[in-house]
Amino acid sequence: MNAPEPVDEDPSDRHQRRYAWRVLALNVVAVSPPALTAGMLNLALPDIVRRTGASSTEITLAVSVYWLVSTRAAAQLRTAR
Repeated sequence: MNAPEPVDEDPSDRHQRRYAWRVLALNVVAVSPPALTAGMLNLALPDIVRRTGASSTEITLAVSVYWLVSTRAAAQLRTAR
């Protein structure tokens, strides 16, 4: 069986593919920290409820505010650089 002949690749195609990978990597890096901290908060929720006696509405509000503040702070840090 013969090996396929190499295809000349257009440099602009290579640039677009490299750009797409960079955009994907940037999005993964940007979303990971808030998602990880929200995950840790979800693990701590049963203990928080037990210690504070908060209702489910109060906990939902606290988690929503935490997520909003953490993503907003991360966005401000990225734009400040």
